[in-house]
This record gives sequence, C-alpha cells and structure tokens, in this order.
Amino acid sequence: METVHQEIIYRHNQKVKPEDHIFILGDILVCDQVELEDRLGETVDQLKGHLHSIVGNHDYKYIENESFRRRFESIDEAKV
Repeated sequence: METVHQEIIYRHNQKVKPEDHIFILGDILVCDQVELEDRLGETVDQLKGHLHSIVGNHDYKYIENESFRRRFESIDEAKV
C-alpha cells in the first residue's frame, strides 16, 4: 500500500502547482484516531496546493480533530 500512496502523491505533485486549490472529495484516510497524525504526515502533508476537504463518511470521525483540521483551508460537506 505504501507504494500506491507514493505513486498518488508523485502524480499529484507533478500536476499541481503550489498556488492551485485542490478539493479532496471525501475519505482521505481510513485509520484509527491514534494513527491519524502519522497517516496525515505520510500523505496529506506531502501534497502540493491549497487543500480543501469535502468530507466523506470515513472523515466525519476526524472533523473535530485539530490535527486533521489544520491541514485543510476549508472542511465542508457536499452540497446537494
């Protein structure tokens, strides 16, 4: 799985400029709260751009977590 994450991060960073706004459409991570800081550091922290989270069902347990919140410029639910 590590190789898959590395490839996604590599491809993302090849296309995205630091000034681009990126909207992540839910379920950025699936892990326990105790693993959250490490997983965010290994993935989200490596992504270029201004990150915005549109929360998915797996993200709801993180939206009050300061470690999760500080990595995104905005956190919102999908608008229907």
